[in-house]
Amino acid sequence: MKFPPQIRLAALLLSFAPHSIASDFGVYAGWSYWQQAYSGDVNSVDSIVDIDLESDLGFNDERGNVIYAAIEHPLPVLPNFKLQRTEMEITGDGRLQRDIEFNNTTFGVDENISTDLDLSHTDITAYWQPLQNWVTLGIGFSVRIYDSKISIQSRTNANLRAKEELEQRLPLLYGKVLVEIPDSHFSVGAELQGFSYDGSNLIDAQLQVTYESVFGFGATLGWRSLQLDLEDIDDVDANIDISGAYIGITYHF
Repeated sequence: MKFPPQIRLAALLLSFAPHSIASDFGVYAGWSYWQQAYSGDVNSVDSIVDIDLESDLGFNDERGNVIYAAIEHPLPVLPNFKLQRTEMEITGDGRLQRDIEFNNTTFGVDENISTDLDLSHTDITAYWQPLQNWVTLGIGFSVRIYDSKISIQSRTNANLRAKEELEQRLPLLYGKVLVEIPDSHFSVGAELQGFSYDGSNLIDAQLQVTYESVFGFGATLGWRSLQLDLEDIDDVDANIDISGAYIGITYHF
């Protein structure tokens, strides 16, 4: 029997692939609870005044859920896939100590305001694992989908309000490394996603320690830091850092 060229090529690649590359098929899923500390500033491009998230808008720490699912397979030519949803929504109340301007709207000193900031997003990631034994190395790319907003509202004047929406699809480079600790059920891992274009930058990094039982269930403890430096993205400038520890559960089938 004569096989098509595509089949012969795939068989040839698999025959030369080291055992560390050809991993078993697996399904991964997890949920984590992320403690988020916000700092930095934001403004609309028509304003020259940076609005501080803490001193002006009254932001404190917030918490958000992160859920993900990933599928990995033994074919080194084809990418593995991961889908992740990160919840990042915070509300702040404050009394202004100075005048601020956002989206052509001025909020005066002593004004009582409420602010909603939503930076929730979905990541769709394709990645390859050129090394996989007790050390796993993954490289690939992601598409981050933002459907976000920031709104500022006076608590005494319903007509005094401003809002900007952020709807973007950002391409990110993706990398990960996972080190299994010998003779234990523990591993140490890191993930990094990055974007830089036309004055805007994004760095999303996390470190974690994971325990996985023989039944596939596990727990993880880590630290995640997201740094956003946006320049005229949907009429918004921002320099924001969201960092904090997280704890979660995992499952590997």
